[in-house]
Amino acid sequence: MTQQQGIVKGDAHQKLGSAGFIIAVLLWMISSVLMLGVITSASNMQDELKQVGEHVVVAQAGELLFALSSVAVMIGMVGVYHSVTASAASTASGAAWIRMGFYIFIIGTAFWAIGYALDVALAASLANWLAAPAAGKEAAYSVVAALSATSRGTFPITVVVYWLAFVFLGIGMVRSAVYPRWLGWFGLILGIAGFFLGVIQTFNGRERFNLFMILYPLTVLWFLAIGIWVARKAW
Repeated sequence: MTQQQGIVKGDAHQKLGSAGFIIAVLLWMISSVLMLGVITSASNMQDELKQVGEHVVVAQAGELLFALSSVAVMIGMVGVYHSVTASAASTASGAAWIRMGFYIFIIGTAFWAIGYALDVALAASLANWLAAPAAGKEAAYSVVAALSATSRGTFPITVVVYWLAFVFLGIGMVRSAVYPRWLGWFGLILGIAGFFLGVIQTFNGRERFNLFMILYPLTVLWFLAIGIWVARKAW
């Protein structure tokens, strides 16, 4: 086997990691298409909730694929973690930053899993609310309101923690000498932007959600870039 820039040809960790990133992007694209098909025609938040309740199976499938996509990204990040912390080409400083970023990333991924679980439950409660008789509408909607508030409350914290991890991971990639510096700088910039966006959303709810809809596709593009770069070295 030959080694280039710390990525070992044929290394199972790197092969699985690159596949994880690429599969995550494909799952994200499919789930995005499903969710956009549900909410595109909605003119406001209330109408969006109604659309989700009317297309509950599609909405839940979309949320499930989002969750699986985040798991696939986790697999990809295991590869990044291993490539830096176990490589002779890496620096001690780079390994320390990557290690800390990876631990924060695990927490962020767990928050995503909780958020997607809440959204799946919310979709089911919306369907129950729409199907409930007039006498039970108020009780059914109280469940919807509780789940919606919880989901909206956890979302900003998830953004803060998840993108904070990219600050550490980006610095680690820049300092490790394993990955191209541009990949690390890209991740660092995304991390800073996402962290501050999450902080703003903590106080303003999802009023800045349109900015998130720019941030997340750029982050997915970063995942894809890492996956392709590692695949070219490892496979």
